[in-house]
Amino acid sequence: MALEGTLKDFSPFDIMELIDFKQKTGLLFVTAPEGETITLGFEKKGLVLAQSSTKKNDLQLGNILVRAGKITEANRDKALEMQKGTLDRLGFIFAREKYCTEKDICESLRIQIKRVFFTLLRWSEGIYIFEPRESIDYFHEFIKPVFVQPLSVKGLMMEGALMIDEWPMVEKVVKSLDMVFRRLPAKQEIKTLTEEAAFDFEGSATKNDTAIHLTPDEKILYDLIDGRQSVSSILEKTLFSEFTCCKIIFDLVKKDLLEENKESPLEVSPPSKKDAASGDVLSDEIVRKNWEAARVLVQRALPEALILEITLSQKKATLLQGETDLEQWPDLIMAIYQEAKPLGNRSDVGVFEYVADEVGIALFWDHRTDYMLVVVSALNGSIGASRFRAHVATVTRCVIV
Repeated sequence: MALEGTLKDFSPFDIMELIDFKQKTGLLFVTAPEGETITLGFEKKGLVLAQSSTKKNDLQLGNILVRAGKITEANRDKALEMQKGTLDRLGFIFAREKYCTEKDICESLRIQIKRVFFTLLRWSEGIYIFEPRESIDYFHEFIKPVFVQPLSVKGLMMEGALMIDEWPMVEKVVKSLDMVFRRLPAKQEIKTLTEEAAFDFEGSATKNDTAIHLTPDEKILYDLIDGRQSVSSILEKTLFSEFTCCKIIFDLVKKDLLEENKESPLEVSPPSKKDAASGDVLSDEIVRKNWEAARVLVQRALPEALILEITLSQKKATLLQGETDLEQWPDLIMAIYQEAKPLGNRSDVGVFEYVADEVGIALFWDHRTDYMLVVVSALNGSIGASRFRAHVATVTRCVIV
């Protein structure tokens, strides 16, 4: 069966419904006017392959495994280095080196396939061609019994139909993946439901329960919203499809927990010549803006680092990024602070930087605000010592003015 044409005459739903009904084995190539090509691989039992020409599919698989906590970033990067010499697929290298299980790889491949599949369902323009094949060698390099079970095309289309129906409503709130959202002060207590409770919760809340209930998926997105990252940036840190991510943000907006952040990114406000020359105290507004800019810069530059903010007068730590036991930090940092020699020549502000082995530590303090930023970053292939020092220098310009 040769099948080709344009999406204006034959929608993605129509094409895949026909292929599934005939139980054909082969490859479907669909090219959008902008040039992106999506390739779907079908076997009689369902969909087994989905790739996009604009995305590095192997790297995407590695990132999915990292976000799922199945492999470390270090192992992903090692596998990428191995791939340069062997040209093996990352999944094969992960299995061979025992970085994760074969089941982990298959689950991540299913996530990857569904993401590409749902992207294609929204296309309304483009050309397509279906090439029948005797068989499809999808991940044929894998050591047996690694095998991606075919995904039900009917099931995917039913899920996709629901997505298409709800997209117009979602897009009224999430108009673009470039949008940035921020949290709003919660009017009631926020509770996170368990997976089982979330499944049974609809319609079961009591009248006396005034809390805002979040599903586990909603809690994941809610925690990632920080008023700085775009929707697309947040999407890349999750295992959600584009629609699921946008739908959750839509639901959180409707619960009055989020709103669009229309403010421009914070910029450093330089002191006037008079302030710089005389050492006069800067205005409280400039100090506040520069300190906020420092916090934004360090979190953007080092998204994987542990970042704390310590109130110097109270010796109290607040977690800005990462996970840690807060109680252990104030005394430890204050001990370092007492011995630290500021990089600047101001008495009210200072920076201390320490790099050793595989860890970089930086302290930024400002007595005009009573705050100290503490950054602890692992130094690896993505963030080396020189890059860490460069980020410290950038943030320093916000603090020492």
